[in-house]
Amino acid sequence: MKKKYIIYMILCAVSVLFVVAASIIYEKLNIWIPFAVSIALMLISIVWLAVFYIKNVKYRCPDCGYVFYAKTIEIFLAPHIATRKRVKCPSCNRYKWCKEVWE
Repeated sequence: MKKKYIIYMILCAVSVLFVVAASIIYEKLNIWIPFAVSIALMLISIVWLAVFYIKNVKYRCPDCGYVFYAKTIEIFLAPHIATRKRVKCPSCNRYKWCKEVWE
């Protein structure tokens, strides 16, 4: 559970650092190839991290305790705070502030 979350956070940080480093190389040395490659890799990593997140995060309803996968559209468009999102519980059939549960 925590291991996958830590891996997710490390991959996010590495992706951002790679783009920052490539930006600095472009600015200082005026070499655009590392910057273009880093942007392409960043786009690939964003898609990969989104899929990783969708497949590894479930939500627990605060009322009934039901653990479920949310719909993909709900995951990205739902209001959220820290580790909670307002998603629809399939058991209660109501929108609740459900807590994220990493597999």
